[in-house]
Amino acid sequence: MKKLLYLITIFIILIQSCNKDGFKSRYTKAYGTVTDSETGEPLSEVKLEIKKMIFETSGYTLEETGQYTYTDQNGYYEFKFKNLEGFNVIVPEKEGYVFILFNSNYPQIPTGMKTEINIELTKIGPAIVEGKVTDNFNNLLNNVKLSILRRPKNDNTSYPISIDTVTYSDIDGLYHIEYREEEDYNYFIKPEKDGYYYELWGEDYCYLNKYIQGNVIIRNFEMIIE
Repeated sequence: MKKLLYLITIFIILIQSCNKDGFKSRYTKAYGTVTDSETGEPLSEVKLEIKKMIFETSGYTLEETGQYTYTDQNGYYEFKFKNLEGFNVIVPEKEGYVFILFNSNYPQIPTGMKTEINIELTKIGPAIVEGKVTDNFNNLLNNVKLSILRRPKNDNTSYPISIDTVTYSDIDGLYHIEYREEEDYNYFIKPEKDGYYYELWGEDYCYLNKYIQGNVIIRNFEMIIE
């Protein structure tokens, strides 16, 4: 009987030791809810991936870890992952939404504990671009054709292709155009008018920053008389 009690005591000590030194040092839990930043509604099927933040002189890069989960129909997630060296962050992804970085960083997870991390995603699009077109003498230009172009993000050399979204400047040189963005592309806008040309850093089009709902991208153009 004493021998049995001794073995049980040793077993309990080993279990407690594993829980204290093994589980807590090797695993971290994170949980929370992902919602729409405008409506507050929970978002399902949001991918939340753990990535390692690698700091460099010019900023940082994110390294894949292969550890991820998805929110349920109530926008809730909970998962555990192996601790990594350095900083562990959560990167949320959902088509049609974007995560607005807080202080230029993704949510960081304290290691060795269970932490509630609630996340808001902002709906994308349609993208809106507005501005004014003048010539190089500051005269307003009407009937300037403005086209939206796009190019794959992994392609920095080929000329961007039109997506057949076009508008024209009015009598006051003003224009307004809307388009839908896709995650895998960079977008540009190109002004055209007979007898004039536009050039910026050797290109005849202008890059458009990623659109965030509620903001309007402003692009004014100065076209040069040929």
